[in-house]
Amino acid sequence: MLVSFVSFLEKDVQTNEKETHDHPFKYGKYFKGMEMQTALVLIFKPKSFFGSDGWSALYRCADFVRVSGIAVAPPQVAVMLVLSHQKIQGKRAARPGAVRHRGDSMKRFLPAGLLATMVIATAAQGAECTKVVISADSDYAPLHWYDGKRLTGASIEIASRALTALEIPFEVRYVGPFHRVLKEAESGEVAMVASLKNTPERQQYLAFTTVPLFSNPIAVFVARDRSFSYSGWKDLVGKRGAITMGNQFGGGFDEFLRDNLKVEQAQKAYMNFSKLDTGSIDFLITGYYSGMIYLNQSRQADRFMALKPYVSATDNFIALSKANPCVKYLPRINAQLESMQKRGELQAILERYTSALKIDPPAKGKTADAVIPPAK
Repeated sequence: MLVSFVSFLEKDVQTNEKETHDHPFKYGKYFKGMEMQTALVLIFKPKSFFGSDGWSALYRCADFVRVSGIAVAPPQVAVMLVLSHQKIQGKRAARPGAVRHRGDSMKRFLPAGLLATMVIATAAQGAECTKVVISADSDYAPLHWYDGKRLTGASIEIASRALTALEIPFEVRYVGPFHRVLKEAESGEVAMVASLKNTPERQQYLAFTTVPLFSNPIAVFVARDRSFSYSGWKDLVGKRGAITMGNQFGGGFDEFLRDNLKVEQAQKAYMNFSKLDTGSIDFLITGYYSGMIYLNQSRQADRFMALKPYVSATDNFIALSKANPCVKYLPRINAQLESMQKRGELQAILERYTSALKIDPPAKGKTADAVIPPAK
């Protein structure tokens, strides 16, 4: 249906012989009654193209949604173009040097790449959720890690228990480094990420549960023989740091890092510990749990240390991809996690994994306060 609409639109734009672009409602028949969840994304810069009257197009888009019978609900996305309106084009032409020919303006507004972008309604949009594909960071024990055969850890067990209780089919899938997990979640290949920090950037393509699984403290690790005075974020400014690709830390630290720190990225935490060992970086930032487990298992705890206070100690959440139809289960998953939390099940699972990996829980109440970024 959408493909036929795009084909029709291409022909319609090329002819420009009739008043074909005056109203977007004429295209409603191509979408009315479609059995899929749809979110309309308006891709245009109203002021730059339409002038001061550009926002009226936005209101007409809302009217179009109302009359065409489209079910507007994230996460599946159909991108639709709101075509030019005669009144708006007239105002544009009234300006000195403006071009009145509607065809020319439409051709400028419809590059091939943008038209192709309209065909984002894929098979996944109309498909049912047959199973929830779960993935996670493969290097973040005890929350989640790849043991050489499968993904395991506290987050994976919690997600599996919740879906089993709800009788929702699922598959735990290892897809590689965490940045690849996030890309596949953004595309909808991965339906559930278990678990991660809730940040504004991730909210663009992930729908987060409201029930926190557990606190995930983030620490600054340094070489013991090259330690430095540290009382908070500001003490990292001017030093060379590193993080693992895909990691975000919450609590405002991501913005501080972006604006004030010099950091490089590696696919795995052990790579950054190697850099720390050689002195090519001064510090690395990673989860306290995962960092300590790596040092204990590699027998390097005598060479590195975690500084206090922690960078942050915000919660981890399960999230569902907005581009996957399984996101419809979010309310049920929330309810199940809430029941598990009330029974103390979430914390008990984490403690079992931390105990098995012989790691002491982090001290409470030792988190760095957010600071005002220093003047640049």
